[in-house]
Amino acid sequence: MGRWVDGFTIIAALAQMEHEIWCERVTDSISKWAAAKARTIVVVQHVLLSRGSDIHT
Repeated sequence: MGRWVDGFTIIAALAQMEHEIWCERVTDSISKWAAAKARTIVVVQHVLLSRGSDIHT
């Protein structure tokens, strides 16, 4: 009976580690995507502002 419990404990621990790694990867991907979107927005704002200043001057 002890081997079954030990084996189950190991499998549960590995599953928990895999879940944590997966969550970390997803979070990292989302944060990278958000950072890329933020950079895109800043560039677009800069272009629009520079064009706006050209129009008004």
